[in-house]
Amino acid sequence: MTEEDRLKVLEVLSKGGMSVGQLIVENSGTNNYYDYRSAERKAETYTNEQIARAIMAINGKGKPLSLMKHFVGVICVLQSIGWPKKFATCCTRINQLPGHENFHVRCDSNAIKSTQALRFAAVDYKEWATYEPKPGEEAATFKECKFAADSFVEMLTTAVE
Repeated sequence: MTEEDRLKVLEVLSKGGMSVGQLIVENSGTNNYYDYRSAERKAETYTNEQIARAIMAINGKGKPLSLMKHFVGVICVLQSIGWPKKFATCCTRINQLPGHENFHVRCDSNAIKSTQALRFAAVDYKEWATYEPKPGEEAATFKECKFAADSFVEMLTTAVE
């Protein structure tokens, strides 16, 4: 790493976060997030505020994100746009988003372990349109999580337009 690259990283750490080459750095209060992305994978970029607003719009009783297990759908969308592949890391980031304290349903990585263990949770969200879940519990849970995921994507794309 050159001196210029080190200075860029330091500049990023002192600000809110940005991308430096393939190094993604976000500073959210006292927690810093680092991610190395392959050059081939260009993720869509959404701000933390846009993500938080989209979650807030679908979160609560009678809404698509009404149960904690529905966060698996939201997390799968976030993973498909470049968030980490670990569900616990995603829950931590979700719980640090602006306004997270107002979410009616919060993300708890321990509470979603049984849902994330289902086969569909390992499939990239971009393939969910053609995914065939096993009949029974996986099919029912997939349907609920897909509804939450699709609603989240709709809110995200509406927020950007």
